[in-house]
Amino acid sequence: MTNTLHKDVFWAIALSASFVIGLCLFFEPLWQSNDDVWWSMVAHGYGFVAEGSAKLWWSNVIWGYLVRAIPTVNGVLGYSTATFGSLIIFGAVLVYAVRKMGFGWLLSTTLLVLLLTRPVLSPQFTVNAGLLTVGAVICAWLYRDQPQIGTLVVGCILAFLGYLVRDQEFLFVILVAMPLLPWQTVLKDRSAKVAVLSLVLASAGAKYVNHLTYQGAEWDDFKNWTPVRVQLHDYGKLSLISRIPELEEKGISQNDIAMLTMSFSADPKIANPDLWRPIAQDIGFNKSVRAWGVIGKNFGESVFNDRRLAVLLLVGFILFLLKPKPGILVAYGVFFVVATTLAWLGRSPPFR
Repeated sequence: MTNTLHKDVFWAIALSASFVIGLCLFFEPLWQSNDDVWWSMVAHGYGFVAEGSAKLWWSNVIWGYLVRAIPTVNGVLGYSTATFGSLIIFGAVLVYAVRKMGFGWLLSTTLLVLLLTRPVLSPQFTVNAGLLTVGAVICAWLYRDQPQIGTLVVGCILAFLGYLVRDQEFLFVILVAMPLLPWQTVLKDRSAKVAVLSLVLASAGAKYVNHLTYQGAEWDDFKNWTPVRVQLHDYGKLSLISRIPELEEKGISQNDIAMLTMSFSADPKIANPDLWRPIAQDIGFNKSVRAWGVIGKNFGESVFNDRRLAVLLLVGFILFLLKPKPGILVAYGVFFVVATTLAWLGRSPPFR
């Protein structure tokens, strides 16, 4: 039994690692957004960053320390190693779980290719956080059917890493996966209760450590500007502000709006929270909602016409055929409700 288990784990890791490394050898991965480029420079101190730091802001500072602890190998920095290592781990968990459910290598490999090709060729840390959390959910499923402590431990580690990489994505995936989680097992199984409690305490501790990290006065300007920037940029209020006729009286030019649209916030005269906060509040919720029809239209087109999402919908359909349970349909419903709500509020959901 132990030898078989070790062989299954070995081959799952081997297949996942071979696929990820093979893609990197035959193709050139490109970061999906400049966020990862920024955080890699911050972590390792190159480019426009003079000295490396674990303070990656959108990721937990503990993740920053883990990334910095990974040595550079043949020019590959720790941030990149952590990124692709996370994908290899998720792929291995996926293959191992599908095999343990009684399905063959063909289906395991097919799901691996469908789910990992884009994240490998176009990596993004938020996507990685989601995949790590999905890996934790898969472990929870597997533990329900085949209760082994090792599966529980791996699931908790994956969930904690997903939380460290991007806590918002972790919470979103957990919310969507609520109907799928084996709650009866958690209530009845002592080990499962201990695992959930440990995960909650570890996440809370990491949150507190991260909170303490950014209490210095040097972070005050950044923390004051970020909520305003989110309202202006992410919730689309800049496009509404540009139509206000009294802009010049407030000392705002169309060039200022254009700079903020391109996420330029290095100039404190432009990225001034005291200037923009009352304007964003004045627009308010009701005026932002006027744009919900356009945003909803764009969201619908992205969901039903985007080829990238078509692949994920195909994977979801395959999983539903493998495990035809109402919880899967409920999970899809939760996802669409959350995404549509965000779009209605003005936050057009990004593909990731």
